[in-house]
Amino acid sequence: MFSSLFGSSEGENGKEEKSCMSVEGGQIQKILEEMSTSEKKALKEFSKLAAEKKYKAGENHPMDTVTFVRFLVANKFNIKKATSQLEETLQFREETNPFKITPKECPIAIRQGTWRFCGFSKTGACVIKILAECWRPGEYTVDEHQNVFLYYMEQALHQTKDNYQFICLFDMHDWSLQHTSMRMIYRMASLLQKYYPERLFKAFLVNTPFLFNATWKAIKGVLDARTVSKVQFLSEDEAKDVLLQYIPKETLEKKYGGEHEPYKSYAELHPEKSQDSKSSSKN
Repeated sequence: MFSSLFGSSEGENGKEEKSCMSVEGGQIQKILEEMSTSEKKALKEFSKLAAEKKYKAGENHPMDTVTFVRFLVANKFNIKKATSQLEETLQFREETNPFKITPKECPIAIRQGTWRFCGFSKTGACVIKILAECWRPGEYTVDEHQNVFLYYMEQALHQTKDNYQFICLFDMHDWSLQHTSMRMIYRMASLLQKYYPERLFKAFLVNTPFLFNATWKAIKGVLDARTVSKVQFLSEDEAKDVLLQYIPKETLEKKYGGEHEPYKSYAELHPEKSQDSKSSSKN
């Protein structure tokens, strides 16, 4: 179905008229349609190279057009860099098997209830909400934080509908420095950019206190420019307008201008499993 998009599409005087790098993301067809001639050529070459090297597909990581586009866009269509990142990602997935991670491998983080799934966006991207006030990083290790990040990432991608990205909504109400671990944040940022390129569609930070500015400067320093461009700070009033542009009213929580009741965490939805995890974490 994509073969017709790989042909030449030069404008007058042989100049390329467009580029998919300006497309906001999420919908593969739109990105393919906006590709320049050189970008289409790179995609074709990268797809051929992947076939020749016989890269193996896996859960949540198929060897398809979407995957090739993600890695090319993340590397500005530099095939050599995209190939290197793809191979590193495949090695990481083989060693860690992130799709198989369960709440039992991050019991303390799960019980805190910081993370929760909140339905889907208008384009089918899974929405993940993170409640800053619930996060107590001093109670568990960086490795457990990696596990909870990978668990929610893999489950979100597994649930997506006709979309290969996710939206992250950070509710920063009552945030303070005790709700911060730069080691954990850096680990999460590294995992996202190295092994999940172009998976993030948007990151909204709502009700961010002024004191967070210094922390954001430190976080911003380890993010690439494309990731930073996806981050948007919103006041509570702004959130009610902006979030509804991306998330259906019946899906968005009431506190953000929607109609949905507050979403529950895994621990609230599965209290018996959370207790099992609590028992096993003490052993």
